[in-house]
Amino acid sequence: MRNTQKKRKTEGRTVGLPFIYNQNGRWAPGKAHERRAVKITVIFKTHLISSRDLKDRREGRTLQNSQPTRLRKYARRVAYTTVGLGTLWAIDKTYNASAVFRNLRTLWTCAAITIDYKLNLTPEKSELIPELHERVANRMYNLFTANGGLYIKIGQAIGANAAVLPKAMQIKFAKLFDDAPQIPYSTVESVFKSELGRPPSGPGGVFEIFEEAAVASASIAQVHKAKLWPAPGDTEEKWVAVKVQKPDVATQMEWDLGAYRAVMWMFEHWAFDLPVYFVVDFISDHLRQELDFVNEANNARRTAEFVQKEPRMAESVYIPKVYPEYSTKKVMTAEWIEGVRLSDRPAIRALMGEPNSGHGSTASSPSSMPTKPLKGGVKAVMQVMVELFSAQMFDWGWVHCDPHPGNVIIRPHPKKPTHPQLVLIDHGLYVAVEEGFRRQWVDLWRGMLAGDFDAVESVTSQWGMGIPDLVASATLMKPVKLRRGETKEESKRRREREQQGREEGKELTQYEMSVLMKKRLKEFLTDTDRMPKALIFLTRNMRMVQGNNQSFGSPVNRIKITGFWASRSLSQTPNLSLLQRIREYWHHLVFRGVMFSLDIIFWKNKFTVWEIGPSKPSKPELLLFVEELGRELHKYLCLHAPKYCDRCYGTTMSYHSTLGALFVGNIFAAILYGITCFQALIYYQRCSEDSRSFKALICFLWLLDTIHMALITYGLYFYLISSFGDVHALLIPSWSLLAQTVSDSIIRGIFARRVWLITGRKNTLLAFIAILSLFAFAALFGFATRAFVLFHKPNLIPV
Repeated sequence: MRNTQKKRKTEGRTVGLPFIYNQNGRWAPGKAHERRAVKITVIFKTHLISSRDLKDRREGRTLQNSQPTRLRKYARRVAYTTVGLGTLWAIDKTYNASAVFRNLRTLWTCAAITIDYKLNLTPEKSELIPELHERVANRMYNLFTANGGLYIKIGQAIGANAAVLPKAMQIKFAKLFDDAPQIPYSTVESVFKSELGRPPSGPGGVFEIFEEAAVASASIAQVHKAKLWPAPGDTEEKWVAVKVQKPDVATQMEWDLGAYRAVMWMFEHWAFDLPVYFVVDFISDHLRQELDFVNEANNARRTAEFVQKEPRMAESVYIPKVYPEYSTKKVMTAEWIEGVRLSDRPAIRALMGEPNSGHGSTASSPSSMPTKPLKGGVKAVMQVMVELFSAQMFDWGWVHCDPHPGNVIIRPHPKKPTHPQLVLIDHGLYVAVEEGFRRQWVDLWRGMLAGDFDAVESVTSQWGMGIPDLVASATLMKPVKLRRGETKEESKRRREREQQGREEGKELTQYEMSVLMKKRLKEFLTDTDRMPKALIFLTRNMRMVQGNNQSFGSPVNRIKITGFWASRSLSQTPNLSLLQRIREYWHHLVFRGVMFSLDIIFWKNKFTVWEIGPSKPSKPELLLFVEELGRELHKYLCLHAPKYCDRCYGTTMSYHSTLGALFVGNIFAAILYGITCFQALIYYQRCSEDSRSFKALICFLWLLDTIHMALITYGLYFYLISSFGDVHALLIPSWSLLAQTVSDSIIRGIFARRVWLITGRKNTLLAFIAILSLFAFAALFGFATRAFVLFHKPNLIPV
């Protein structure tokens, strides 16, 4: 009994020493076994059993069912951990807008990306690098869409410059769009009560009517349609767009920016060794401005003032009016706009009366849209859009940095219902362009479009950037290759080196391409302290404008329009001296000449796409066409008219003797026509005493020669341009050939008579000229007649 009173604390509870069980369930009761039991406890890792457990044993319940096993212990720990984490998650979601868990998701994803690159971006796994890029793109995309809010905008910023990223990321980030779930109406009411002290509608409400369902929801706010209370004597209804900030955004912003700062630091100092951290403060400051709707209202008013002062845009561009009495830092009320968002391409084309428009959702009620199409088509809309953002960059120094298609609305002009008007909304993110940087920005554009390597290099060196080609390509959003001025010998050596490199070099592996891209990016950002931070948002703006234009098939030449405004801006700079203004106007005039040549190249490319589709880089397009022409023409002639097939008669048809001869003949005809014009001019200056009839004859001869030259040019155009790709066209006589036969005969007759008179009416030279003229007439007439007969026989008509 004395031993039974002894108690010992083991594993958190008091137990009796005599009642000892080992792991096999054997027990040794009684005082005599006390010492042996202790030994068994040490040697066999026995468990001390309580009186309650002994009672369970006597009643027939096994020890294994009653004692806490290791599995139960782990289960309790898991339960405690789950409850604890669930509690933390609930607190974070309720009181902290899930900021902590969003950041944990961010850090986890970025760590996974970094480790994946560290382990798999190696020469041995070069073939698997595309899969690596795809995995990373999926992780980042899932992170941005799961976190929402600011992450969507960061993803859009990356997607806007995805051209310098791997192909997998370009495809994935193109899917990001500015849309998000709506907050419930009860939350909207609480925002109104905290900001304006009244509910949105109802008795004592801010508005007479307030639609509970939002018409649009973005990452930071959502928009509701509402109707203002009528003022005394006001018979017109005033509908407004009410922008309500989502309550969680303000809490999430600083946490998200902190995570953004940590990730950029990790990428620069540990993961990729790229200078990217320098932009963190500048981007963070501007993103914070989007949360202040008072600042957005001020931006809208300032932009409206710029638009009204620009004659080219006062009628074609509109900025909605803001109602400051109904606006705070988290609520903004602006004029409601009936129109179609630029993102709804089918509806835009239907509005402009263009074919293949289909149907789509609009930003307004369908009944408000006009039945007649608006003038100018999509091209007019794109022209206004590119001019607007070009004026912001180069003239106003005040740039809208979020011109995605959802922020551009097209509507009929209120006073001119047949003319389109562009409405720009969402003015939360702007960047101011300083005067010095604006001048450098203009010089960069001039140099890029003129191919002036020294001018581009001068600007980029001031910005602390290397590789001017890369700067030009990133700015123009297209590949650009600039070269210094070089002598013929230097040019020859450079071409030899490039040819040798192509012959000796091999195709780069995926790993080598990744290493090369990283190297070029580091060379590109040589001194980040001197780089203008505003350049980040300017390139974002241009990339979105380019995307808007491309989504409609690039109806306007974006680069030409932007270049025009860049050159024009310096000539319009105030406070210039007379000499400086004359010099700027002269530079602008020279630049217009460059733009004219650029326009020719633009339309040449459009013609190539329309007529022959995408080109193959292996051979010149004309050579490919001529080779195919020879093969198909031989087949056709052998089948339908064997006696006209040159190959069957042992001769070889080539493009030198067909298209080449036509082209060379056109050149010589142009030279002779120039001589004729010069002779006519000299004649009228020196032979004023001749009779009117003879002067009229000379004029008639000049007109005939002009018509003759036009007919020759048309023939060249017909075979090389209009009939490009038609293998049967060389056998079809153009109507200009028949007309040339007549005009050439008249011209040669007048020429022969003139020579006959000048040589004293000698018939020998006249006969020689007549024979040559008859030979030319017979050749032209014979070709035209034989081709006419060939292609007008029913059994010889090409199928």
